[in-house]
Amino acid sequence: MKKFLTALFIVGSLFFMSVANAETETYTGEGKATMSEAETQEQIIERAKTYALRNAREKAGVYIRSRSELRDLELVEDDIITMTAGVLKITDTQIEKTLVNDAIQVFGTVTVIIDSDELKRNIDDFINSHGNIHAENIPAAAVKFNYNGHRYKIIDTGLTWNDAKTYCENRGGHLVTITSGMEQAFIADLLRNYKGRYFGFWLGAEKVSGEWKWVTGENFGYMNFAPGEPNNSGNYLQIYGKPPIEYENYYTFSYWDDTSPDGTNSGVLTEHAFICEWDA
Repeated sequence: MKKFLTALFIVGSLFFMSVANAETETYTGEGKATMSEAETQEQIIERAKTYALRNAREKAGVYIRSRSELRDLELVEDDIITMTAGVLKITDTQIEKTLVNDAIQVFGTVTVIIDSDELKRNIDDFINSHGNIHAENIPAAAVKFNYNGHRYKIIDTGLTWNDAKTYCENRGGHLVTITSGMEQAFIADLLRNYKGRYFGFWLGAEKVSGEWKWVTGENFGYMNFAPGEPNNSGNYLQIYGKPPIEYENYYTFSYWDDTSPDGTNSGVLTEHAFICEWDA
């Protein structure tokens, strides 16, 4: 591997606003981006700064929801909405460029402060108009994915797709939706650590009028179907966990597959566990 060629660029304090008689808190966000052939150095620096600022916002603000849009299988919009709008101030940005295997990687660090009193007022106003933004029924064992602030839990119970969908919704969540490679990798880690007896897990998607749709209405742009899938075996989506030894050469770990609502079309996956997701 080539030696790293590192140059540190201090962008410096963008602005700093002192807040008299107010409680303030400081957060630091980090972001990394690798330059593509179509990007300039200025563009890759801006992308790393954007990722770092998003990370700072996640740490500083109360999470509400995420928003993403894919076009031609490329992510063109990816953002989170937090309660920090209007109360978060950037105080410092640092950019470090590193050459790794002929590709420029940019590491961004953004430091921000927030007026915690004003943030509390924003939260109170939102709760008064929309209700509590935190689902009260999220299990304590649900695992948080820091990239989007959502929480996930494998439910180790065999149910049909419709019953699993109802189960999650009755507890303030929904059957898991996977809309990016990062979220797919996170779910794969959950399945890798799963110790139960199931190896088919429901995802929150069904095929309607020939098109796959997530139960949340999110864009069905990201896909991770197994080779040869979907093969029109059914209108509901499953993801594979670790199969029993006798089937390990047939099922591909963490890939998706279409199946019937009770999961019996394969002759093996007669019961499915599932994953619930909570957006807050």
